[in-house]
Amino acid sequence: MSTKTIDFLTRLRNAHIRGNTYLTLTSTKMTRTVASLLVRDGYLNQSETVDGVLQISFNGNAFSTIEALSKPGTRTYVQKDSIPQPLNGMGTVYISTSQGIMNGKDAAKRCIGGELIFWIF
Repeated sequence: MSTKTIDFLTRLRNAHIRGNTYLTLTSTKMTRTVASLLVRDGYLNQSETVDGVLQISFNGNAFSTIEALSKPGTRTYVQKDSIPQPLNGMGTVYISTSQGIMNGKDAAKRCIGGELIFWIF
């Protein structure tokens, strides 16, 4: 995981804490993928890319905590059998796998592990 990923998560968390309804940031493949997963899982309202800028709209109080699990100096990997479930399944963990970034439930269904990116609940 790169420092850009940590910066993305930090900006997302800070904007949510401040009560902002929108967040704009530079669009990369990783930010677009994570934002679309968060929209699909109901944590964000909408995400769209306009002229190289990713625009995200928040879904009220859909989450309270978002925390990076791997850092550039300390990467955390899990096998398919030990994928964590934050708050006993109430939250979601996101994993970078050989088949792309996905949430923990999808990775468990496909029987693959990978690098833990972050969890949200």
